[in-house]
Amino acid sequence: MKATLIECPFGILAFNEENELIDKALFQKKPQAAVKTFLDIEAGKAVSEICSLMDTLKGKGYDTFVFENPNLAKTMVGKFNVEVEVGKRLSVGELVRSNTQKMAVKTGFVRHAEDFGSWMRDFTMETAKLRVKGAVEKRDLVVAQAIQTFDELDRTINMLMARAREWYGIHFPELDRLLEKHETYARLVVELGSKENFTVQKLEKEEVPKVKAEGFAKVAEKSMGADLAEADIAQIQALCQNVTQ
Repeated sequence: MKATLIECPFGILAFNEENELIDKALFQKKPQAAVKTFLDIEAGKAVSEICSLMDTLKGKGYDTFVFENPNLAKTMVGKFNVEVEVGKRLSVGELVRSNTQKMAVKTGFVRHAEDFGSWMRDFTMETAKLRVKGAVEKRDLVVAQAIQTFDELDRTINMLMARAREWYGIHFPELDRLLEKHETYARLVVELGSKENFTVQKLEKEEVPKVKAEGFAKVAEKSMGADLAEADIAQIQALCQNVTQ
């Protein structure tokens, strides 16, 4: 049988040939420890988490393993004497990356999506610190590493904002098409909260031009979105706060 192993920020996920999740090896909840493990795996090192997962899968009858990381595949074939395949940007890998937050909840790494948003922010910051530290030791790589770090930060912000827009869209779906800039969207959600607060007066206080403020207020008044409890609005605001900080 064949299993595909996908590395992600919170662990290693194993899928069968039908792209069904069959097992997992989760990292420690402490972001610093998780980042170290993640980067070791990225470098192709046989960390304890992936070794225990491989042992478990072999015990279940899996004898062929698919990796996106060629360095890791080389390490595993030497250590476990199994058949390996390497495929860049596998479809199941793309599925995991586009649903990282949901997968974190599904695997039990976190209980709630908003918890993962906060954890992922810390994880990304720790990743940036380690990459920059390594780059400093190799001065010729400073620029390249810095660019890669900012790219990772940008991807994380986009992921968090996609979740925030989807979540807040239950309450005020029309705002998504009115505001393209993530920063403005997040700031208004943090400062105003409920769509009932999207009045001309309050929007102008948030430095929204009068013409736009009038348009936003009119749309908010006729919004088809559902009512949300104050506690739900507060959780969405907390997620947006992580992006604006």
